[in-house]
Amino acid sequence: MWLSARVKRVWFLSSCVIGGAGLSACGGAAPPAASTPPGAAAATAPFTFDWSPPCRVPVVETTRKNGHEIGLAYWLDVQPEENGGVTVRRRSQEIVTLDGAPVRPAERRLAAGAMAEQWLAYPTLVVARDGQVARVDGVDAAIERVIAARRGGARSQAHDLMRTPEVRAYLEGEYAVEWDLLVGHWVGWSLPIGQTWTGEMGGPDVRGVLEHLGEFDGLVHLRYRARPTSESIRADTEARVKAAADRVGSEVPDLGAVLEGAWKETTFEVHVDPAGLRPHFARLTHVAQLGPGTERERTEEARRYELDWSRAEGCGSAP
Repeated sequence: MWLSARVKRVWFLSSCVIGGAGLSACGGAAPPAASTPPGAAAATAPFTFDWSPPCRVPVVETTRKNGHEIGLAYWLDVQPEENGGVTVRRRSQEIVTLDGAPVRPAERRLAAGAMAEQWLAYPTLVVARDGQVARVDGVDAAIERVIAARRGGARSQAHDLMRTPEVRAYLEGEYAVEWDLLVGHWVGWSLPIGQTWTGEMGGPDVRGVLEHLGEFDGLVHLRYRARPTSESIRADTEARVKAAADRVGSEVPDLGAVLEGAWKETTFEVHVDPAGLRPHFARLTHVAQLGPGTERERTEEARRYELDWSRAEGCGSAP
């Protein structure tokens, strides 16, 4: 493979720009969605967030990346805060499938090994009254849990890198963007069925396309696609990789050839009950391409979320 080990050592930092959320700037959640898009004739009232906490809903999450797949099952636990917001935590989270094969309860942590700590370490999201992520608590503890699960002294520099503010900010953005996919990104939007809106999202360097694909069984089907410019990908990645490498005394890799003509697209898709923005199904897909000439590499990551509201606990009148 054409990427050197030196570049790979800090490459995961650039995933927040190349293969990350697309709307995230590595420093936190995606920027709040605008209200009704310019020129859009509102067919319904803008979407608002209301899960009537306390609320617990079971989730099955499946992620496929680098040719492998991992399936998680957990409860999304939403509790009220004094200021009108909520906290969002994962409860009873377990790895239930690996590469499509069921994992028996007694073997789940053993089968996943150290990877279990990476997938099961999850912080607390503090969500404001309007459904937007206000902050992410517990990222440092999640990082230390992952580091503790890895064995051997050869990774000491990588561990130092994981503790840098740049990595912490990247992880905060990754955790927050999952909530944005389910709820936060859709707050305030109102599009008639079949309408498409195209424009800037979060600044001039990201072009977005929002589509209302129809209503099925009382659920609204929405899709959003984002593609930042190659120039913004390169500038942001080089700056963040350099900052992290400088902190741990690592040589700064030359990413010029790697990032030449870099391209990526992120797609959010959700089937959601518009009454309170309660998603039943959601999908997040990252597709990226980078590298010089004929040595370009294409990476894909896909996550899907299925929420079973028929088994929800609390949540007001949720069945």
